[in-house]
Amino acid sequence: MNRRRYGAWGEEQAVAFLEKKGYTVIERNFRSPSGEIDIIARLGERVVFVEVKVVSAYGREELGRIVGREKRRRIVSTADAFLTKHAEFRDRPLRCDVIAVCPKPDGIVHLEDAF
Repeated sequence: MNRRRYGAWGEEQAVAFLEKKGYTVIERNFRSPSGEIDIIARLGERVVFVEVKVVSAYGREELGRIVGREKRRRIVSTADAFLTKHAEFRDRPLRCDVIAVCPKPDGIVHLEDAF
């Protein structure tokens, strides 16, 4: 499986995981000049910006570093662009999460409020 298809598979797994937990997906692969956010979802009133990473293996101590400083900056800037475009979400609580999808053996790890 090529890298793009692998990433798309991981995003599908993450969407199914979030929906099972009660999230409503607002948008996928939102792009701005700053970058892209894989999934934008709602949980109650909260808007959650989700970065999805497909990884072959990881340790829990490594998950906090799975998204580097520059990528976090681009996600926050892209989230600002989303909120500019979608004024109806501006006054809601916000959160940035990371979902790590590992095909074997760990499955999915969801880091809420990752940065």
